[in-house]
Amino acid sequence: MLRGENLMVARGGRRLVDDVTVAFPAGEFAVLVGPNGAGKSTLLKLLSGEMRPDGGRVLIGGEALAAMKPAALALRRAVLPQASALAFPFTVREIAALGVTIPGLALSRAEAAAIVDRALAAVDLTDRADRLHDALSGGERQRAHLARVLAQLWVGAIGRGPGVLMLDEPTAAQDLSHQLAVLDAARDHARAGGAAIVVLHDLNLAARYADRFVVVHEGRVAADGAPAAVVTRRLLAEVFSVALPPNEVPPAGVPFALPQLADRLPAG
Repeated sequence: MLRGENLMVARGGRRLVDDVTVAFPAGEFAVLVGPNGAGKSTLLKLLSGEMRPDGGRVLIGGEALAAMKPAALALRRAVLPQASALAFPFTVREIAALGVTIPGLALSRAEAAAIVDRALAAVDLTDRADRLHDALSGGERQRAHLARVLAQLWVGAIGRGPGVLMLDEPTAAQDLSHQLAVLDAARDHARAGGAAIVVLHDLNLAARYADRFVVVHEGRVAADGAPAAVVTRRLLAEVFSVALPPNEVPPAGVPFALPQLADRLPAG
């Protein structure tokens, strides 16, 4: 569904992404993980078309992303960055409705309203639909923009099939229940035949949802595969600079699933 080939981008004499080739098939929930400054967000920007690579190319559905017009690209992928700014005092419903206003696509008023209502329900903002953006908490603002992104994807799916959902740290400002709700929405999209690519820092949370980890370190892919196969004691030490006590994990090189929070809570 989406493929980046030999991607490279350099700034200030430093390669932020260095010769990365990675593919994301339909039906998969992939999580980009890695330490701060590893190149995860830059890689996501290259894959989404927000940033042009200095080398390599991105293909979506076999078509070169760089050759696509913005309206056509908007029907194939939707992106939620770490932060989204608004210049006008939109309501939550108006923000979500921006996702259905793609040039050249005709929707009836009823069809557009139904998609917006569905998106607001998916992010638990139905009861805040008429609130102004400035009156929302940080987490609510982020979910309002997620509703916009979901609406855009669902519009694009009409006659074209599910597209690619890209989220950059979507759980950062969310409480626990809404962290799960946001990732549920991404997983539902993947299970419906789309592709979900999400940047996360919480490895436990990522392991709960991801079909696949793409570990980014110093601009390159350090590991790629199922979470239990990828996250080893050696990788945690070499990529994340975390040395766990010997009793925390099996010997180096043995795959394991990260311990979940629930495993450490007292009974009752």
